[in-house]
Amino acid sequence: MISRNMKILITGVEGFIGSNFYRQFKKEFPKSSIIGLDDLSSGKISNIDKNITFYKGSIEDSSLLEKIFQKHKPEYIFHFA
Repeated sequence: MISRNMKILITGVEGFIGSNFYRQFKKEFPKSSIIGLDDLSSGKISNIDKNITFYKGSIEDSSLLEKIFQKHKPEYIFHFA
């Protein structure tokens, strides 16, 4: 069962699919914490929501991913990058 107060990581959060997924997920689970990762190569900076803990970077950057995982410990990952 999915917890209502979970921490999730969304890669590609600023693209079309990732940003729409974020909005729908936040409606369903409003108390969840969202960590977003995107290199903004095709997404729009205007899609960044103030309630997202946002990291600009690549999913290929292992040191950035390690930092995100150590700091936030996401329970689920949704990969749209």
